[in-house]
Amino acid sequence: MGEISTSACRCCGGVSIVLLVSVPFVQAKISPASSYHEFIEGVGAFLIVVAIVGRTWCALYIGGRKLKELVQCGPYSIVRNPLYVFSLFGVVGICLGTGSFILTSIIALVSALIFRHLICLEERALLDQFGPAFTEYAARVPRLRPRFSLWRDAVTVDVIPKRVLRTFCDAALMLLALPAWDLIDTLQQMQILPVLLYLP
Repeated sequence: MGEISTSACRCCGGVSIVLLVSVPFVQAKISPASSYHEFIEGVGAFLIVVAIVGRTWCALYIGGRKLKELVQCGPYSIVRNPLYVFSLFGVVGICLGTGSFILTSIIALVSALIFRHLICLEERALLDQFGPAFTEYAARVPRLRPRFSLWRDAVTVDVIPKRVLRTFCDAALMLLALPAWDLIDTLQQMQILPVLLYLP
């Protein structure tokens, strides 16, 4: 079972690399100069900001305590893996910069498969570490689909500033996708980068 999971993860990783290398040679059928394309890019930028803020918010609660403590408050009270939920928002936001819903869907699906594999590994480690406490938590709180009715917060939270700052800086790197898409669009329009495939 472990070997199958590892093979699946490697396969997804390989597909991800192929997709990312292919992106500069793919263009959406919608013109990059159209207002609709700009609207899609705007939605993508908004999702990236949500991902950055969300991941930083999660770090306030879990920074440095992932396998030391079973965190069940704040974002972890409504979904077991909020960091991955916000990461997926970021992936979709980055991909929407292409203006292609097909490419966004493919990359989002591959990312979701990779995240699923990583989540299974982490949850196995949490089960080994916390036993029945994690089993009860997993039975009550959904893995990836937030259930807002479960929300509960802590009276106080011990924050590790370095962890929070590092998470914010790591997440903020997603913003580099915005000028990258503009550069690719410009190079394609100047015919420096050949467009090999047009996607809806």
